[in-house]
Amino acid sequence: MNGLYEITWLDIQSCDEPWIDLKEAKEMKPIEMKTLGYIIEANDDYVVVASTLCSDGETVGSVNSIPTSVIKCCMPIRKSPEDCKSETCCSGSMSL
Repeated sequence: MNGLYEITWLDIQSCDEPWIDLKEAKEMKPIEMKTLGYIIEANDDYVVVASTLCSDGETVGSVNSIPTSVIKCCMPIRKSPEDCKSETCCSGSMSL
């Protein structure tokens, strides 16, 4: 599995109202979203991101498949999950 990334991408915007003003409809634009997670699959068409990884290495959670055509930026946060085992990790001392 690859490292932890922040992915900025464009999502659709919709309106659930049965009727809206034409001017308001024309002003609708895609919304910029940010997803933080581990890239578990990537190809020319899409990127699969899981925000939760199990220590067994076989189980993932909160998975999204994002088309590459809507990705604006993919910024690495940490190169691999093993980086958290290093001395620079907060090791439980983080206070919220």
